[in-house]
Amino acid sequence: MKSLNELGIYRPKIQLPNDKVAKDKWGVVACDQYTSQHAYWKKLSKFVGKNPSTLNLVFPEIFLEQPDFKERVVSIQKSMNNYLSTQILEEFEGFLLVERTLPQGKKRIGLMMAIDLEMYDFSPDSQSLIRPSEGTILSRIPVRVDIRKDAPMELPHILLLINDEAKSVIEPLYKKAAQFEVKYNAKLTMKGGKIKGFAVPEKFTKKLTSSFNKLLTKSKSKKSPLLFVVGDGNHSLAAAKSHWMQIKDKVGKDHPARYALVETINIHDPALTFEPIHRVIFNTTKKTFFSELDHFFESKGAKTKIVKSKKTQTKAQIFEFLCKGEKTFIRIDPFQSEIESGIMQEFIDEFLKKYPKASVDYIHGQDAVIELASTTKNIGILLSPLKKSQLLPFIEKYGPLPRKCFSLGEADEKRFYFEARLIK
Repeated sequence: MKSLNELGIYRPKIQLPNDKVAKDKWGVVACDQYTSQHAYWKKLSKFVGKNPSTLNLVFPEIFLEQPDFKERVVSIQKSMNNYLSTQILEEFEGFLLVERTLPQGKKRIGLMMAIDLEMYDFSPDSQSLIRPSEGTILSRIPVRVDIRKDAPMELPHILLLINDEAKSVIEPLYKKAAQFEVKYNAKLTMKGGKIKGFAVPEKFTKKLTSSFNKLLTKSKSKKSPLLFVVGDGNHSLAAAKSHWMQIKDKVGKDHPARYALVETINIHDPALTFEPIHRVIFNTTKKTFFSELDHFFESKGAKTKIVKSKKTQTKAQIFEFLCKGEKTFIRIDPFQSEIESGIMQEFIDEFLKKYPKASVDYIHGQDAVIELASTTKNIGILLSPLKKSQLLPFIEKYGPLPRKCFSLGEADEKRFYFEARLIK
């Protein structure tokens, strides 16, 4: 039986807000959400005010292209050092059991732990125990490394998935949670629900070790078994890995930057839903967009046809588009791909090469797509969700999915920043 460390799992030292902090203003949503909705971040900033908050410790991606990038990074580092020096954070060493009450009332259970970045590989042909769920866009890594490299702390929105149909790893801990010490119990900002953290007693380490080992034996590949898939935060974890590879020869193998704080959840958790990640194409016209769509699928030997709805008796694929509040359904025949977003992303990439003034954003939630596609210059693309049962078997057999194929729940169900870990 492998030890937890041999599986890439470590007991982390976690920084948590102490009683001086207004907890309801501390936790904010993952930085890669609401990337086209300035009103959300403006409202959040007003609510937080001058209170200590993780909003001051992370870089919302909506601001990545702004000219004040460097100033924001310096401000984040300053806030981190300030929070550490003013001692509003307290350190806890060990695993944390996380109970997340989602805005709709369902409870999702996770386990906070540190993973060894040496056991993670984000390359397309990765055979490591920890693998990405989607293709990594290498051009997105440097800017994230820039944010991380001089920061004294990391705050994770990374969610790892395990394929634990028997519910043998995390769920048994939750059944005993009433016996555990509560480390935090707080409301989340912007109606994000609630979060509660329980300290897992050290005596449960042996049981966790056994459970993870049994899970590993169920992997279909004995030569290169898969234990964890990165369900959310693929590029954040890839940035952590890249940063570690840059400094490892200088700092030594036991440096804290070798590890990353993550939350692990069971893909079979009933509160975990797979939602599609929709697309909105900005600065184009309906005529241009659909003309290029026709040409693209014709080049693949397929025909396009406008139909009344997504319901069909054939095996053809039907995509749903929005423009100025009007829906258009286009059937692609013959069927192109089980991964609907994959073939559509291929078209989008080609379209943007030809029309560089256009751009794309990846949107969580239909309401946001409807709002953004209410103008004649924007095209919304509504996609269908990926089935949970498809994910891990696909990755183990074929490698990462095309990027932005699925989302773990809607935007407000994402991981909120609450816990931190020192990386210096």
